[in-house]
Amino acid sequence: MALTVGGLGIWYLYDLILVGAGGFRDIDGRRVVSWELEEPHPQHLPDDLARDLLEGIDSLRREVAELSERVDFTERLLANPKDPDRAPGPKA
Repeated sequence: MALTVGGLGIWYLYDLILVGAGGFRDIDGRRVVSWELEEPHPQHLPDDLARDLLEGIDSLRREVAELSERVDFTERLLANPKDPDRAPGPKA
């Protein structure tokens, strides 16, 4: 970057001064004060927590499928006009 013609290295020098002075900001505008890497997050959840989460997801999927069927049924009822010859109640 320092060898490119863009800015004749001025932006490189500006960035070095900014980082050295501690005024460097991240993409969200927060000041970067520590360059140390944080501890990595655990890759695996405990088995009981993972099982509970999967059961909850399955339950939500069933509920969404049932609600989807109800919406489809309601849309079909609303889309079809009632037959004027057809009276409600048992057939004779």
